[in-house]
Amino acid sequence: FRYSWVLAIAGLGGLLGVLFSVPLRRTMIVEDPLPFPEGKAAAEVLKAGENPGPGLKILAFSAAIGAVRMLQELHLHFDMISTDRDLSAYKLLILPDRIPISRDFAKKLSKYLARGGKLIASHQAGLAEDSDTFALDELGVEYVSESPFQPDFLVPGKELSRDLPRSPHTMYLAGAKVKATAGAKTLAQVQPPYFNRTWRHYCSHAHAPSTGKTAYPGIVRGPGGNTVYFTHPVFTQYYE
Repeated sequence: FRYSWVLAIAGLGGLLGVLFSVPLRRTMIVEDPLPFPEGKAAAEVLKAGENPGPGLKILAFSAAIGAVRMLQELHLHFDMISTDRDLSAYKLLILPDRIPISRDFAKKLSKYLARGGKLIASHQAGLAEDSDTFALDELGVEYVSESPFQPDFLVPGKELSRDLPRSPHTMYLAGAKVKATAGAKTLAQVQPPYFNRTWRHYCSHAHAPSTGKTAYPGIVRGPGGNTVYFTHPVFTQYYE
């Protein structure tokens, strides 16, 4: 085949894509939002691109899409809401992976939980906007640092062992290193590998095996029993 024809066709296709994206974006995202949840998540990311500072902090594309796909595959009805919405209509809220919390929203969430609501948060979701501390005491965790290992291993505890074997499960994305606070219940533990697989510490497999030693909590149920925190970015990992 002739490379010049292939190059011309590819260039024309790229040009048409750019030209059509401008009116389609205005029609389907700005003026008339997409009707389906996954489309809405993508639309919010595109809107955030207009103001990349706070927008991208509030909504991480991969975590949002991962949560949407997970809920759709479980055949569960759900809404994607903003922080100014009334929370009383919802039995459960999910903060996927990278949702920073303002002081006002933290107070709103505390009231929601006090009235019997439930909350799932993961990785950096729940951290205060202006510090590396969790804005909600109800989560039952204290932030220490990001994990130095990738991957590491999650070992379910007794309460989760009915559905999951009590053996190390590989978590391919690095999580957060946390401490459980007083009254919180650790539902799973993290075991580190012997080392990160790099050119300095080579392993013929994709990663080094688990040391078999518990390092810190992996899943924590809050003191009130109505929150669950995952140290790993589980929604981003599900998306990827």
